[in-house]
Amino acid sequence: MSRPEPSFRYQKTLLGTAFVVQFAPILVLLASGGRLTDTSSDVSVVLSGITDSAGSQVNQAIALALLVASFVAIRRTSASAAPVLWALLPSFFMILWILLSMSWSEYPDLSLRRSLRAVVEIAWMTMLGVSVARQEFVLKVLFQVAFCIVVADVASLAIPTLSFKMNDGFSGIHLNKNEAGFFFFLAFPIFALAVVNRSLSRSPIVPAVAVLATGALLAISGAKTTGIAVPFCILMTLLVRAAIFRKSLASALVLLVTIGLVVLAALLVYDVGLAAILSTAFGDSSLTGRDKIWAYALSRFELSPMLGTGYGALWGVGPDLESRLREYGAWIVNQAHSGYIDTAAQLGYVGIFSLAIYLIWTFQRLVRSIGYREEIGVLGLSSYAMYLFFGLVLVNITETTFFRNGHVMFFLPFVISIAATAPRAKIAHLRFAASSAGSQRVLR
Repeated sequence: MSRPEPSFRYQKTLLGTAFVVQFAPILVLLASGGRLTDTSSDVSVVLSGITDSAGSQVNQAIALALLVASFVAIRRTSASAAPVLWALLPSFFMILWILLSMSWSEYPDLSLRRSLRAVVEIAWMTMLGVSVARQEFVLKVLFQVAFCIVVADVASLAIPTLSFKMNDGFSGIHLNKNEAGFFFFLAFPIFALAVVNRSLSRSPIVPAVAVLATGALLAISGAKTTGIAVPFCILMTLLVRAAIFRKSLASALVLLVTIGLVVLAALLVYDVGLAAILSTAFGDSSLTGRDKIWAYALSRFELSPMLGTGYGALWGVGPDLESRLREYGAWIVNQAHSGYIDTAAQLGYVGIFSLAIYLIWTFQRLVRSIGYREEIGVLGLSSYAMYLFFGLVLVNITETTFFRNGHVMFFLPFVISIAATAPRAKIAHLRFAASSAGSQRVLR
């Protein structure tokens, strides 16, 4: 077996390192010489000081290091600026509006710092995604790294003060139960694919055990949103694939299922009541107090509905925020716990429109990518990217994910969607198909 070229070994190392940094902060803490104490509260305090996504010095240094490393990855693959700019097009309007919001922000210094960090993060994630020219190895890298993290999660069960921080569900080596749930959501389909795909794992037993372990850990984590997202996103991805490869029948099926779900949801809300449904599904009709946070965020949106308060100028802005939140009976938070409300409050109607452009454009690219890269019955990186896309859209209802500084749930879907749709990926696929067929005509 021939060894992979040095450029791809570098990409594998970079992608794996970024994955670990994002989803295993405790490992980063230990590697940096930190130590964990015996009480769960102290563990959380130490970790929040290291991994604070609002802009800690550690995270800013990591973002800059990843920017440099991703630029090197682009140079090593001899990619031009054209595919990078092409990959940035869907998010261009959102990036532009984020930067412009500094001019009317209530806290211009905070908006400047957080806007620049957002640009840095989007830049390195874009370059990393484009630099992955040989997509057939990306899932293998993710499988290997995710498997190691799951093993560490299982091992953490031996230390309850570590794995059940704050007595709030299983969090393992992750910062909290929500981030643990995000990781299990990302890892579950990778392990499921590896059961049937011999290129990811030589034996189906290892990924099968990983699937069972991931499902069990997700259940005890108590992360309800991601628990719902796994089956929902698998179903939606399969429906999209069916619509692509069996166009007439599947399109009608998708339409009927969508209408049926909407009608069913309306009937349930009308007959049972929204509060009762939320109480049954989540144990709390207020969604753990999110209704009060939403009320505050919407009140800020009403003050400037067209422009918003400015990017990064809503949360973590100083002592005034605490008194404002108390007026609404909400606790101190660093997000609206709804990405759509957060975007509206910080960036106004224009921000919501820019986000909609990003979502529609990305979805259209993923649909085309599935059509030209995959076949009936063969699920690959494009289908996985579609699964992540649906997950992000769903989770963004109760958590702020899109274009949020340092958020783990935005990192991998953004990178994988670019890796699956970038022009270099299409060229590499066509070359592989041509060499397999023994003809170069497919390139013409």
